[in-house]
Amino acid sequence: MLKRKIKESMFYTVIAFVAVLAIGSVAYAYSVAQNVNVAGDYNYYEAESQVSDEITLGGAAGNTFEVPVNFYEGYIKGGSKLNASSTLTQPRTLTAGEIQNHKTITVNSAAVAGTVAAASLDITLAATSTLWSFLKTEGDEYTFDFINQSPTTASSTEIIAGTGCQTVVGVADGDVTIPGQKGATITIKRITDWLADGGSIDCVVQVYEWN
Repeated sequence: MLKRKIKESMFYTVIAFVAVLAIGSVAYAYSVAQNVNVAGDYNYYEAESQVSDEITLGGAAGNTFEVPVNFYEGYIKGGSKLNASSTLTQPRTLTAGEIQNHKTITVNSAAVAGTVAAASLDITLAATSTLWSFLKTEGDEYTFDFINQSPTTASSTEIIAGTGCQTVVGVADGDVTIPGQKGATITIKRITDWLADGGSIDCVVQVYEWN
């Protein structure tokens, strides 16, 4: 009888030990699921298979957004500068690549009053055949600033639209001729047959001269 009691006691002890191990394993697994150590940012919903209510812009894949993006605290817009001509004594054509890769384009950066002729020297923008390399779909647009750094207002630079485009003036008292010490904000917008006349003008160049 004593031996039987000992055996039964050992049996229940083993069962209890196994149960304790099982409960401990479940608790450990749960704690691991709730506590994740990572190097960097961690979102709780990633371990819980939850869906985030917000999308972190910095964590988005790629550089194309097909839905509106809201910036509640503002944003900083970067970009490089191109000096298209230190002294613009001959007409100059800007390529699509020069326009796309620069947010500010200047001319006459090294001009002085005694060396710059009082003439209207032209800057012609790229044609649609090359602009469409980055303005790929209907309604796409690109904006940059143009500055004539000539020290004399008589040295003006006329903005000429490339083939397939047409310039329009964005302010009532402005024009497409930018004098020295002045600038303009230029937006190129892709609009197929924007005059709706069956013609070949598929691009609008909006020139907003600074006052």
